[in-house]
Amino acid sequence: MQPGKILNAPDTTGWSKLVGATAGATHASDSAAARVAAAVEVLAAALDVLDEIEDGDSSALVDLAGLPQALNVTTALLFLSQYILAELASDATVAGDVSAFATTLSRLVIAATGGQHRDLSIAGGTTPSLTQAFEISQAKSGSLTACACRLGALLGTRDAELLDLYESFGRHYGTMLQLSNDLHDAQNRGEKSDLSRMKPTLPITFFRRGIDEVGVDEIRANDLISSGALHFTWVIFERERQQCLDIVEILTSRGQDTLSLNSLID
Repeated sequence: MQPGKILNAPDTTGWSKLVGATAGATHASDSAAARVAAAVEVLAAALDVLDEIEDGDSSALVDLAGLPQALNVTTALLFLSQYILAELASDATVAGDVSAFATTLSRLVIAATGGQHRDLSIAGGTTPSLTQAFEISQAKSGSLTACACRLGALLGTRDAELLDLYESFGRHYGTMLQLSNDLHDAQNRGEKSDLSRMKPTLPITFFRRGIDEVGVDEIRANDLISSGALHFTWVIFERERQQCLDIVEILTSRGQDTLSLNSLID
């Protein structure tokens, strides 16, 4: 996978730890959490490859196997993630109807792919508003981390209010990480294609408002900094982080074991 995926770098938490944090907070069993974590890791791997293909970024899998086989593998991985969740029915520690897991997966992955569609539709074309750019990040990445968090929480609770809180935590958390990655990618023109493609991320959208009359090749390295785009994006990042902290505080007051969730934010 490409470096810079929201939970794919060596120094980040990883999808399995995100599932583990929410499952642990609801006192779910380790065996069930491992199953769900595997399903989410498989799903994320498939979506990462598709993202690389759709964005035109380098992909180790495509380079090795070719585009047809890479797409076939991602199709298999998508169905494998659903199969793993269906197998939760055989785990005696999982109470309730396991169809809730499939419903959660489908609903939030559809939301994520909707965000990706908006991203691809806008990229390189009309400059979106700042609200639209934020909503794309929230839909693409926030929906996937919301999915991981709700799936983990489903293992230990079926309380609708708690599940919504865990999902909301995941959405803000994933959006926060996406904004951090967008800041990195915007400043590394040779490493990522975001700036050259004028990808509608939040920092680049802020930046574009003042340079639409300037060719991409004429942009100087310090233009992005002087535009205020980086500072603006960090403010929004901190807002999302505070939302996570506020939700953790509520979960703690509801008797949830939030130590691992706090460690994710710190």
